Amino acid sequence: MTLENLVKTAVKKRTRLAPEKRRALILDVAARVVIGEGVSAVSMERLGRDADISKALVYNYFSNRNELLATLLQREFDIIRRENIHIAETARDFEEMVRLTTRVRLLHMREKGALVQRLMNEPAVLALVRSIHDKDKQLSNRYLVKQVRHLYNLPLEIAIAVVDMCSSMTSAGLQFVVDDTVDLRVVEELSVKMTLAALDAAAQEHGGTDHAEHKPLIK
Repeated sequence: MTLENLVKTAVKKRTRLAPEKRRALILDVAARVVIGEGVSAVSMERLGRDADISKALVYNYFSNRNELLATLLQREFDIIRRENIHIAETARDFEEMVRLTTRVRLLHMREKGALVQRLMNEPAVLALVRSIHDKDKQLSNRYLVKQVRHLYNLPLEIAIAVVDMCSSMTSAGLQFVVDDTVDLRVVEELSVKMTLAALDAAAQEHGGTDHAEHKPLIK
């Protein structure tokens, strides 16, 4: 074998990836570091080394560390948002929609809870995604309020209040799944039953309609 061939064999070949795939790879590496070692272990140099690319190439995709981590956090939020949109479009009725959207959040937090929580505990990172996250939450709540008013015939202010309170209640249940102190199926069942019971109680208290009529969702 010639010297030239020996050199070529010794040089580690790099896989050429499309920009979006390379970007996703960098985020995947960052997620592994955050989960395994914490946010403090993340650096552009470390990510380049673990992704087998140069630090300069990492900077081609993300201008700084906080932007990279914020993009990673937003990616997790987007996964849930896309799942919820699909559920809203395909659910047969309100109870199924509540159950499936609750399950999506619980399953995601069981798998990615440590990652999401560690990223959200970074003020600079959270600040970069807060406006998008708040906008998505407002759109989601507005959709739920519309469904609740349609199904239970509740006054607007009561529908807004009960949707916000039920959302907070479900969020509280997520921590039990993250901590693995209560079985996911138990948390799901409790969340769904408590949400539906709260809506039925609001309807009875404020002259609404019993959901037993099984009205279809507004599509």
